[in-house]
Amino acid sequence: MNVLRILVLFVVSLIGVQTFAQESLESTIELIRSDLKTGKKAVIEKVMNFTEKEATEFWPFYREYNLELSKIGDKRIAILKDYAASYEKIDDKKAEDLVKKSFGVMDDRVDLMEKYYKKAAKFLGLKRAAQWIQAENQLLTLIDAKLVSETPLLPK
Repeated sequence: MNVLRILVLFVVSLIGVQTFAQESLESTIELIRSDLKTGKKAVIEKVMNFTEKEATEFWPFYREYNLELSKIGDKRIAILKDYAASYEKIDDKKAEDLVKKSFGVMDDRVDLMEKYYKKAAKFLGLKRAAQWIQAENQLLTLIDAKLVSETPLLPK
């Protein structure tokens, strides 16, 4: 089974909830996050097929990376909540603010991935680090696609 198929099946199986119109948004977010972390780890493990030595170094590194990624995710969730709360009454100023914040979150994530790619290259080597960052990027892109597909566009 190719990597992309594994990733698609993983994301589709984990994310089946509407972003908006949730009664207990906080608990839903935490459940999704927990499932995503577990699922991402399983996918990375399968895709990378680490040696024992690689695994020993990688998993503590990956926990550290995911901790930082969660902080960026917190910012993104805050933006989505703000968007949802002001959806019916967004004016130009609010739209601009949300877009700028969203660009900041995207920049933060790219910076984080670049930082951790460089760290991973030190113990995995360049090719294996590239394999990891490629798989991680595919996972995040699929998660983004699902989230974006369930986020309504601004009304006219």
